[in-house]
Amino acid sequence: MIDEQIGQMINIGFSGDAPDCPSVKTVLTQIEKGEIGGVTLFSATAAKLSNKHIPSVTGGINDNIKNPEQVKRLISALKAQAVKYSLFVGVDQEGGLVQRLNSRNGFPNFKTANWIAGNLSEEQAYDMYCKLSEVLVEVGFNFNFAPVVDIRRNYKSPAITKKRRSFGKNAETVIKFAKQVIKASDAYNIATSLKHFPGHGSAKKDSHLGFVDITDVWQPDELLPYKTLITEGLARSVMVAHVINKNFDGYLPASLSKNIITGILRQELGFDGVIISDDLHMGAIRNNYSLQDTVINAINAGTDILIFSNNFGVSDLELPRKIIDIVKQAISEGKITTEQIERSFERILKLKIETIK
Repeated sequence: MIDEQIGQMINIGFSGDAPDCPSVKTVLTQIEKGEIGGVTLFSATAAKLSNKHIPSVTGGINDNIKNPEQVKRLISALKAQAVKYSLFVGVDQEGGLVQRLNSRNGFPNFKTANWIAGNLSEEQAYDMYCKLSEVLVEVGFNFNFAPVVDIRRNYKSPAITKKRRSFGKNAETVIKFAKQVIKASDAYNIATSLKHFPGHGSAKKDSHLGFVDITDVWQPDELLPYKTLITEGLARSVMVAHVINKNFDGYLPASLSKNIITGILRQELGFDGVIISDDLHMGAIRNNYSLQDTVINAINAGTDILIFSNNFGVSDLELPRKIIDIVKQAISEGKITTEQIERSFERILKLKIETIK
């Protein structure tokens, strides 16, 4: 049972675009065994477009998305292997530069958050996000890693502002339009995730490449979107960034920090839902921590779902089993408690029951 509980906490990316691809066959077996609870699909073409200003992060991106019928067949095969627990099938479909499904692979394009907030009413934004959700549901996705609730603070931010991913420069605008993403997704039974906690909008660098220190630029009102959406019951899950804020933790990035995840997000803001790591294969984490330290720190910090994209030159088909063994060994050594795993397992199943129909 403990293996299955840990497995539900693991979300991976993989290469291949069809059920008969060797790598996909391995993932199908892992799903059947309960070694993973979710997968994330990527598009190499979309990633290259998104990161055109940062060439060094475009290499080695999984290319799972070629056309609508192919995606539908792939997701159907993946879901069919999830016998005991439903499978989260996730994607980054924000619109604009960050939309894995786009006109280059046979899907409609959707506007950036920045454009939507500047040109549409809330009602029009809701309608547009319903159309986006309909596209996702049609091919089988049930988790969209959106909305971005970062406030646009640094106009030179490579990860947020330059990609026009923020709804605005104040919390009120961000909250107003983030609600439309969530409500539209709810209408189509698609789970959502507020990102990137505790705020990436003031960052001067991109955590795909390495550590991003926001200590001197981060402002307290960057928590307002999270606080409001949590209070109003609209936070389905929260994704935590690989940013460093030494005012909260002098050593660890937010994604590995108990002070930030448990102290601020859980205790101060009162969030008891699913907490998701940003991709733990990003340079900020992969270049500075071992797999063992990453997994143990993330779980002890309060993370429920660990995302490993197997992108950026990393490809490890045995990763789920390695993670399960790391966690079990940590439990035997008293570094992680079974209660932590059980709580995460319960949160994940609750979200699956609420969203997967």
